[in-house]
Amino acid sequence: AVLEAMKRDWEWLIVVHNSAPGTAERIRQLIGEQPGVHIMEKHDGVRSPSSPRNTGLRQATGRYVYFLDDDDLPNPEFLDIALIRMESDACDLLIGRAEQTSSSDLLAEMPMDLDFPETEDSFILPRDPEQLGKLLVGAGAFLSSRVIRRSLLTEHSVFFDEDLPLMEDHVFNARCYAHAGRICVMPGVTAYTYVQHDGSLLQRVSRENGDPEKTFLEPIH
Repeated sequence: AVLEAMKRDWEWLIVVHNSAPGTAERIRQLIGEQPGVHIMEKHDGVRSPSSPRNTGLRQATGRYVYFLDDDDLPNPEFLDIALIRMESDACDLLIGRAEQTSSSDLLAEMPMDLDFPETEDSFILPRDPEQLGKLLVGAGAFLSSRVIRRSLLTEHSVFFDEDLPLMEDHVFNARCYAHAGRICVMPGVTAYTYVQHDGSLLQRVSRENGDPEKTFLEPIH
């Protein structure tokens, strides 16, 4: 799905973070010559995804921003529809549904529901605490479920906190909600699929603590 999306006329910034030597070159061989695809390497002491995300965000030149981790699969249909809706409705960010898949029933799952009826078309979210609160849990709290207007981030200096070991995306999203003028929700369209694998941070936290959701939230309390 990612390679299919790369064939489109979009800017792709791939940040290879703290990876083994030769990883970036293998990615270049896999992708081949693709216009608009830029591969960068970064090695530092940050163990969360915040550092590579900030690196990509500072290099981005497009009007909109969409983030993917290495265990996320995008839905190109969502990205197409999101761009049209954001233009027509003048949205600062647009949020869709999220799904997850796994090769094993033993892997821990995170709640990824979106608390709006799937039958609803896209709509502008009323800015009241109850409605905004629905975006702080489930799919609304996960980074790859949304497209963001880049000017929202640059004008308000919204970046990821590289000192947070966990939940950095939730803090980032909350700051976006605070500054966004118009938030659009598309309850009937899946934005991406989270692919669970045994070596992920979520699975490690789950094995060590037994309650990944509680452990993930503790650093930002």
